Amino acid sequence: QIDLKDSARAYVFNAQLEQLVEFIDIGTRGPQGQMQ
Repeated sequence: QIDLKDSARAYVFNAQLEQLVEFIDIGTRGPQGQMQ
């Protein structure tokens, strides 16, 4: 069985990972890339 604490940690980790990818993406293309 999956521990609830572990699944919550995985969820937070995935969310942070998505934010990081988005941040790097913006850093690569520049802010105007997000406006499209």
